Amino acid sequence: MSLFKKNMEYLKKNSQDMYHNINEKLSHIKEDNDCLELCKDKKGRVNIKIHETSRQYYLHSSYDAMKEAEKWCSSVDTSANLIVVMGLGFGYHIKALLPKMSPNAHLCIIEPDIRIFKYFLQNVDACQVFDARVTLILNDDVKETGYELFTIFAKYIMEKLEIKVYSGYHVKYDGFMKAIEDEMIALIHNLEVNMSTSDYFRYLWAMNVLINNRNISGVASGNGLYQKFKGMPAIIVSAGPSLDKNVKQLGEIKDKAVIIAGGSSIGILNRNNIKPHFMVAIDGDPAEKDIFEGVDFTDIALVYINRLFFEIVKEYKEKRFLFLDNEDTISKYFLDTFQCDYVDIPPSQTVAGINIDLACYLGCNPILFVGQDLAYTNLQMHAQGAAHMVSFEDSLKENPNKFIKINDIFDQETYTIKQFLTTRKGMQDKMDKYKKGNISFYNCTEGGIGFENIPNLTLNEAASRMLKERFEIDETINQCYQEGQIPMAEEKIQHFFQELMVKNDDLMLLAKKRYDAVEEIISMLESDTIDFEYYTTKALEVNGYEEALEGNEYYRKIVVGAISHILNTHKVIMEKRIRETEGEMQINIIKCKSIMNQSAEILGFCSFISNIKKYFE
Repeated sequence: MSLFKKNMEYLKKNSQDMYHNINEKLSHIKEDNDCLELCKDKKGRVNIKIHETSRQYYLHSSYDAMKEAEKWCSSVDTSANLIVVMGLGFGYHIKALLPKMSPNAHLCIIEPDIRIFKYFLQNVDACQVFDARVTLILNDDVKETGYELFTIFAKYIMEKLEIKVYSGYHVKYDGFMKAIEDEMIALIHNLEVNMSTSDYFRYLWAMNVLINNRNISGVASGNGLYQKFKGMPAIIVSAGPSLDKNVKQLGEIKDKAVIIAGGSSIGILNRNNIKPHFMVAIDGDPAEKDIFEGVDFTDIALVYINRLFFEIVKEYKEKRFLFLDNEDTISKYFLDTFQCDYVDIPPSQTVAGINIDLACYLGCNPILFVGQDLAYTNLQMHAQGAAHMVSFEDSLKENPNKFIKINDIFDQETYTIKQFLTTRKGMQDKMDKYKKGNISFYNCTEGGIGFENIPNLTLNEAASRMLKERFEIDETINQCYQEGQIPMAEEKIQHFFQELMVKNDDLMLLAKKRYDAVEEIISMLESDTIDFEYYTTKALEVNGYEEALEGNEYYRKIVVGAISHILNTHKVIMEKRIRETEGEMQINIIKCKSIMNQSAEILGFCSFISNIKKYFE
């Protein structure tokens, strides 16, 4: 195997998105005004000589590329938690830099020239350069690169940041890097504006979780389903275009396999008079309710997690089984308070991923997929009858760059998108894990792009080989529901939420004091004169509020769980003195503003909860 192929396999294994992105870019390499000449330095290490109209220069030192890399690394602040480097080249400086960095630090490399990256893949063993701390941005577009870098930076907003341009990239890319920094600053300002609007959608997740816990009466815990369907086959139904080929057959084999459906497939099955045994729903957006409009849910058990839009849960009159998202600390706190059993599942952003977890949790084996195209088979987005039908051809005309050409299971060209490829990667990882427990998977989707090492069968073939025995599936579901209902008295639930509202008001008062104190510090830092003694006093006051927050149960168990994606950090220690340099002054101001923004977020959340308290009465 060539080094290039080995590297592509390495990238494919570590990131399907990156792999497809690189393949796409490599197929559209354009000649620039400058010419790249592959050469070596005096020590025999691979290098590039760049010929431009008015000048020529080497990407790395023409004498000793490794020595240059080591010298450059000595100028990098390796104590930073996030280091951004402009330029990959042949990675000499990356190999020198990574051992000097903290194991918990992150390195982001920007490579704007796909031609240089192609030379890298052909001449350097990537697994000897990269490790899990590295993110590679392969892009020459300022706005796109700025946005990608911003999404990484947002995770490290309270941490130390170092941005460096590698030696050989100064000549051509100093301006490019400055433009990226300007783009990031614009995005940060835009974020500050957006963070002050659309509270409803920002807090929707927490609202759904809290209201669904308030309405938990009559719900059964998912742990009562564990292995109760052991040895029964399962069919996971999705809404891909190929579902049209075998949707009718599902009605004929309903008592021979546990049928699990989610998303738009529910409406398609309903229009064909087919009732799955389980309907899985996880989306918190109110639009999710539209998918189930007009569907007859009689005798269909709902499997859900608490972030599901609360009106769906409240209005669902059939059997409901609750699983907890592994990251749902609010529901865990609520159920632990009443010493109720629950089962959590690994976090998954897609119904497809949760469907696999559910089928394996039930004890089903084998597991078959139907309608899981993950592609636009026959230039269609969904099978007939799906909610929100949209023309694929119109979408292709409006945004052709969104779609990726790929071969399907019949080796015919079709289209997919990054989201589908990410979903497939997530499903593939889950299946690989469960296969180690001797669970078999078969792709009975008669179209689409399929999965690696998962056999493709028609549903007819699978039925004749695996779906022969009949099972009392509905009776088993009924028994699990009756035995698994969560025992919780209504008056105790009501009392819990009454106390919660009192704690909410107390936290609002604490957050307001914190906000006001930090606002005073910022005003002083931005003034011409600084009272160091007063600064120290106010910094200690803010630290006191930080300790009070850490000791506040409502903050730790509810608020942090609800808006941790906004808070970024739970505690920030203020500096007790200010160093004289302008850079250090700016860092202190940024920290103060971050604390003030966090206080504002806490105030916003508490205010929002007060405004929806009618749902908790």
